[in-house]
Amino acid sequence: MNVLSEVFSLECRRKFSFLERSGFVLTDAVRDAYGSRLTYRNPFVAIRINLELAQIFIDCYILQCGTIPARPAHVNPHDDCLVFDFNDLLFIKSGKVIEQDARRVYNKEYLLEKINEFSEAVRIYGADFLSGDFSVMPKIKERIIRRIKDAGMGTIG
Repeated sequence: MNVLSEVFSLECRRKFSFLERSGFVLTDAVRDAYGSRLTYRNPFVAIRINLELAQIFIDCYILQCGTIPARPAHVNPHDDCLVFDFNDLLFIKSGKVIEQDARRVYNKEYLLEKINEFSEAVRIYGADFLSGDFSVMPKIKERIIRRIKDAGMGTIG
């Protein structure tokens, strides 16, 4: 995992470099026993690219007074949605999510392919959100609430 963690970090920095050209700053890069995480932020939002639990996922945050909000323990339909998985935004914008095979994610070639797929999707479908346009947030919140209800998991309200 340690070598792939290094590969993940380096490749993410390379593939997500468009964020820095768009005013984002890499504020955190962590490699530990659980995986790797890179956090980019601008004045409005932050994204955290994670390799953890045999999958890549991207957490998206709307900053609150310049701070990354905590992921809520439960979803309250009356609260603002400030944290979500990028695949939710991707599904709303494109009708698809990035599928992953947990058995292959630690294969270097597969890992590189998925990093590229995520970076392209963020660049193409995340541009509005990353620039501070949050008009898609009601749809994302609706999708999250529906998924929780359909799965019968977590607490809503």
